[in-house]
Amino acid sequence: MGFSTTVWEWYGQDEYKRVLAVGEAQLRPFLEELMVDCGRAVRGVKS
Repeated sequence: MGFSTTVWEWYGQDEYKRVLAVGEAQLRPFLEELMVDCGRAVRGVKS
């Protein structure tokens, strides 16, 4: 096992999970609003 692999196992994996969690928390409201807008647009086209 090389040094970079050891560092990744000790530090990188946990940081990667934190970055994903923060990104998801920041993007969720935007994506929910986008879904609502798309739903309105689809209903408007079908009407």
